[in-house]
Amino acid sequence: MSREEDDDLVVEFRVQLMEVDEDMPAERLVHEINGTIKLMDIEGQEQPIGALKAYLINVAGLAAEGVHLFDPYDMRQQHLSETVNRVFDFDAYEFIPAVLKKAGFFESDSIEWHVHMFGLYLEPKFRGRGRGVRALHLLRWYTERPGLLATARAFPREPGEDGNPSVEATRALARYYLSAKGLGLKQLGRLDQGWLVANWSP
Repeated sequence: MSREEDDDLVVEFRVQLMEVDEDMPAERLVHEINGTIKLMDIEGQEQPIGALKAYLINVAGLAAEGVHLFDPYDMRQQHLSETVNRVFDFDAYEFIPAVLKKAGFFESDSIEWHVHMFGLYLEPKFRGRGRGVRALHLLRWYTERPGLLATARAFPREPGEDGNPSVEATRALARYYLSAKGLGLKQLGRLDQGWLVANWSP
């Protein structure tokens, strides 16, 4: 469990090791991180108010064991597969140089891990006080390690008339994440698509 100093917000993280395929365990390689976002009152009672999910991939470990980089992502959800295609050039089989430069990495070999914030949700009545960003700060603290490429997508939970978040809502959430000091997130592509990238190495 993690808690921001002088705050009533805590996040309880649970980590599940994921299989790359049926023949190769993913220990130390692919992790699903689920966080329960809670408020703590003065008596120490906790009230769940939201949740987040992230995937942490040991890129260096996969390469060392000869696992094709796309294999673990291919078994995850579609959204994570989209993420990989935005940061990795499969024709050249390397991280896209422009993405590395934007995130603050000098070369592909300096990336050892990749964390992707897959989803963040707060119940509506608890929004508007920066709690979602504070939960992301705790995720950064929890996952921080050398060579950590971080990606996220601003993707509002409430759909528009077509079943997807509106362009305006996506842009607003992306700007909100980008403005958060300490997260170091930078725009990756069009703002209305919400993709963000950062270097979360210590």
